[in-house]
Order: sequence, then C-alpha cells, then structure tokens
Amino acid sequence: MKQDKEQYNYTECTINNPFESAPVYYVQSTTSTMDDARLLTQNGAVHGTVVCTGYQAKGRGRSSEREWISAPGENLLFTLVLKKNALTFLFPCLPVMTGLVICLVCEEQFGFSPSIKWPNDILFKGKKLAGILCEADNDTILCGIGINCNQVCFPDYLEKKATSFCIITGKKTDILGLCESILSMMKRVFSRIDSGGGSYWQAETEKRLYRKGDTIRICFPGNDKKNTIPLQGALYGIDPDGALLVLEQGAATPVRVIAGEIEFI
Repeated sequence: MKQDKEQYNYTECTINNPFESAPVYYVQSTTSTMDDARLLTQNGAVHGTVVCTGYQAKGRGRSSEREWISAPGENLLFTLVLKKNALTFLFPCLPVMTGLVICLVCEEQFGFSPSIKWPNDILFKGKKLAGILCEADNDTILCGIGINCNQVCFPDYLEKKATSFCIITGKKTDILGLCESILSMMKRVFSRIDSGGGSYWQAETEKRLYRKGDTIRICFPGNDKKNTIPLQGALYGIDPDGALLVLEQGAATPVRVIAGEIEFI
C-alpha cells in the first residue's frame, strides 16, 4: 500500500471513517476513483477503504458512453471498497440503498428532501444531484458516488438537468465533511440491516422513490427500441432485492425489473 500511495500521490485524510477505521485516501486529480479503488483492492485494501478526489478525468456512469462531468475541486467524488463477506444483503440492493443514505443525510443535516430515481440517481425537483455506480468483482464491491456540491455552473446541455447542494441551500458545502457524513450514515443503515431491519431500507426507499405511481416505460439493455415492445405500467415500488416493481395495466401482481432505463410517460 505504501508504494501505491507514493506512486499515485495519495494522502490520507483525517476524517472519521466508521468502517473499522479503514483509511480514507485523497488524490487531487485522477482518471477515476473506481479505477483507483480497484487497484487498491488488488493490493490488499480492507473493507471500508475510501479513495476520494477533487477531479476525475474519466468519471463514468452505468454505461461506458456516459461520462460524469464535474468541475475541479467543487464536488464530492469517491469510491468505497466493500467486502462481500462483511455484508448481510445482496449486491443488487446497494445502488438504491446508497441512494437512501444520501437522501437521509440531505434531510437530517441540510434540510431538504431529494428523491431516488431507480436505480442509481438522486434528484431534487427533477434535477440530478448525485449519481451512484456499483461494480462487483470477485469478493469485493466498489461503490462509487458523485455528488454535486459547490458547482453552480454546468455545461449548457446539463444546465436544466443538474443541481447542487450550493444551488439548493445557497451555501458552500464542506466536501470532505459531507464524505464523512455519507460514510457514517451508510454504516448506520448497514448496522440496522445487520440487526434484523432488512425491510427498513426498502420501506424508507419507497417513500422517496421518484414519481412512484406514475406510468413509466422500461427499455431493456441492448434492445433496439424500434423493434421491441418495452415494458409499460405504473411505477409500483421496489422489492427486497432492489429490483424495480412495475404494475402493468390490468395485472394483479407487479413485474420485477432488475435492469433497464426508465422513461416517464
């Protein structure tokens, strides 16, 4: 780990990490914290290790063609390393569960209530505040989080689609302080699930589910929209495994959706 720290100019942050005092590394600029975290994992990173940056040149979303655009030094960008054997829930739950964590921090510490757009976006008044990217590899899960904090100007094509803590609250945010709050809340949610509160996160997530009850269309990955009939129905909720539930017109039970793109009709 020492060689990696020197090679990639990591510095160890002094913020509190509730995950067994695992290190929180900071690098001023990098290609992607997901890539950094994967490298750290290959070199023995422990459960709860965090790598955070002020700027990433190749941040990405759920698909390879989607970039995460972030102004240098203005937003929270980090990846959390989790070990599967330390978790009591399944990997597909993690993106929406992380969304709940972000919402709870916003509500409890900043006084506003965002929504969770399944499976991995956090919105406020329909504009994107945060994004989540989770990837599993062997015995490890990487949970990448990007939150717009102090950025108030966005590219033209994002201006009507994105927002930030500063825009919402009118105040600058302590970026590393927010990271500490997110980690603390995540540990709190995990601990509640560990103690038998498995249905807790599902119920709390459904309360914050973006446009629950509205009619949606699900376009499935890899399908040609012109030649396929997408699933259409009411956004019903989520199930205990993190899948989206869609109730088709006239159906008695909802359909489980584990992957796809939501379009609101």
